[in-house]
Amino acid sequence: MPLHATESLLLLAWALAQVPSRAALRAVSIAASGHWGLVFVSIFQAVRGESLGTTFSLVALAVGLVAIAGMFIWAFVAPLRASGKGGLHMD
Repeated sequence: MPLHATESLLLLAWALAQVPSRAALRAVSIAASGHWGLVFVSIFQAVRGESLGTTFSLVALAVGLVAIAGMFIWAFVAPLRASGKGGLHMD
């Protein structure tokens, strides 16, 4: 996995510091899978000599990006849900 991918995974792990460890590990694993999907699609298309603009590539890249972005959104919403009825808990 490229080094720049690990930076976003570290940011996600830091953002999930307030979430129970099992759920946080699952979220980071899903985001890492999304990164690996991007890597494999890029390698696959490079070996085939095709552009990333094909329908297959665009769908595969979109799935990977949704997995990554979805986990970041979940990371920011999870503490709000854990604090009760969706409000910020300022203790």
